[in-house]
Amino acid sequence: DLPIGTIFKQNPAPEKVVKEGRTVRVWLSKGKDDYTMPDFTNKNLIEVSAKLQEEGVKIKKVSYTSSNLPYNTVLATTPSLGQNTQKNKGVSLLLSNSNSVASVEVPDTIGFTYEEATNELISKGLIVGVVKEKVIPNLEKGIVVETTHIGETVPAGTIIDIVVSY
Repeated sequence: DLPIGTIFKQNPAPEKVVKEGRTVRVWLSKGKDDYTMPDFTNKNLIEVSAKLQEEGVKIKKVSYTSSNLPYNTVLATTPSLGQNTQKNKGVSLLLSNSNSVASVEVPDTIGFTYEEATNELISKGLIVGVVKEKVIPNLEKGIVVETTHIGETVPAGTIIDIVVSY
């Protein structure tokens, strides 16, 4: 609940005298992780996933049901409008389905920066899922080194996981 970057614990304790060169450990706050669910109903999945990603909120689950609304329109969310959750717990979306499911080819984003890859996947109607980091010697941080389903034709709204260099 502390502002981001605030030290909330340290070892050794404050005011203790330590020998020169001794390690002092500090724990920093990541800031508040609270998220109040806005009204995403009747909005397109691409718009909603971009907003959630911008806010640092993960999409936990995507479900579909029959509806007269256009494909991938948000019908409901969990938590629902105005409810609070934590960003790292993620949110679930209920989307409209139709008989004409849009299909897209997953682009090859290997070598892209994380931001470029994310923008490319979202522009194709895909959702960025789990992002893992992998140590790659001699490669700058934040470059995509793996992407799931490259070259496959998948339904729009498919969650794509990526691995970036660290």
